[in-house]
Amino acid sequence: KNANRILELINQLLDIRKIDKGQMRIICAETDLVGFIEDLYKTFDYQAEKRRIRFVFEHEMEKLPVWIDRNNFDKVLVNLLSNAFKYTPEDGEIRIYLSAGTDRKSCGPLSEYAEIKILDSGPGIDETKLEKIFERFYQMENGHEGSGIGLSLVQRLVELHHGQITLVSEVGKGSTFSIYIPQDKSAYSTEELLGGSREPEEQRVYSTNAHDVYVDDTEIVELDSSEREESGKHGTILIVEDNLEILEMLEDIFAPIYHVYKATN
Repeated sequence: KNANRILELINQLLDIRKIDKGQMRIICAETDLVGFIEDLYKTFDYQAEKRRIRFVFEHEMEKLPVWIDRNNFDKVLVNLLSNAFKYTPEDGEIRIYLSAGTDRKSCGPLSEYAEIKILDSGPGIDETKLEKIFERFYQMENGHEGSGIGLSLVQRLVELHHGQITLVSEVGKGSTFSIYIPQDKSAYSTEELLGGSREPEEQRVYSTNAHDVYVDDTEIVELDSSEREESGKHGTILIVEDNLEILEMLEDIFAPIYHVYKATN
């Protein structure tokens, strides 16, 4: 699990680097935004049920065709939903609301737009910190883990879609992220549409297989279950680790070999 978190972080850094160097190219294809969001909704449904969070997807129309780069726009919604679930307490509520609108005063790409709102009943954010929330590496002083990369990447990917993202939040009353993207393909250049020229993707980083290893006083050795049973206990160790999942994993690894004591600080 933690290896996958590191992998995700590295890939987000690669995406930001590509955007900074002007190498990130979106390739948009016509997509039903209702079905696209429903597929993502289903991936979070189990988590919502497990934590007793009321999770709702509301939409005014059965279909809403838009032009998006599905792979990169997927990252936008997954980041925002992951944050919503991270900060929303048990028995809380998360809502996704999809609509379409027209800005008659605008002649730009958002004159006709699709709007996606993601609302949560989390702790909310102090208004003095709202303007910093999309800054790269900015971290809230709230005790939650985070790299400060996700929201910065989200903003940049939305902007690549010629869209906008806003945040409204109040301490104790949750947060609402609103994404506005063009509804019409005319907002994109030929190179940004499926069938246009595209530069090759920068190589991604993928996980590798690893063996469980057990450590004695002198070297790293691999022991099968029969060897562990015959060897008995080889002394006592104290494991100090503030991440409870890693602490439990280390206990599982070393308990067959050592008498294990644990501490979180």
